[in-house]
Order: sequence, then structure tokens, then C-alpha cells
Amino acid sequence: MKIIKSEKFNKWYKKLDMTQKTQVDVRFTRILVDNNFGVFKKLGDIFELKFKSGLRVYYAFDGKKLILLLNGGGKNTKRDQSKDIDQAKQIYQEYLNGK
Repeated sequence: MKIIKSEKFNKWYKKLDMTQKTQVDVRFTRILVDNNFGVFKKLGDIFELKFKSGLRVYYAFDGKKLILLLNGGGKNTKRDQSKDIDQAKQIYQEYLNGK
């Protein structure tokens, strides 16, 4: 399985502190090594990885071998979370349109 990160995801990831980055990296390692996604939620065409710390990572699949990391965020407010989800869906549509 391969992971591709969007520019939006990379910008979000850079802002995380070392503890948060470690949480995200450990989850990605579990996904790649054991196909263990942990706690997640399906949101239509995209998915939301949930972390106990409140972090959220939005992703989608392109076939069975590729995961697209679209966006990240926190569970700050419902409005912020809805905005992050909408942005992730938009990034995914742009990806599909550019294929």
C-alpha cells in the first residue's frame, strides 16, 4: 500500500507539535504494516481517522494500493470540523478530475 499526501495535508502536518506528529506517524505505520486503521468513520467517499487527542485526518482510496491523505484538522468546533471535511472532499474531487 502506498500513501500520497496532498499539499493541504502537508501544510497542516507541518503545524503539528512533535507529539502530534508522532501520533499521526504511528497510525500511518500501523496502516502500512498491519492494515490497521484504528478508529475511523466513513463520510461518503472519504474517511476520517480519529485520534484520542482530537486530531482528525481525512483520506480516501484510489484502488486497493493507494491512500490519499487529503486534509487534517482537530475536533475544535463542529464548524471547523465541517470546514475540514468539505475541504477534504474538494481535494478528493480535484484529484479524481485530474486523473
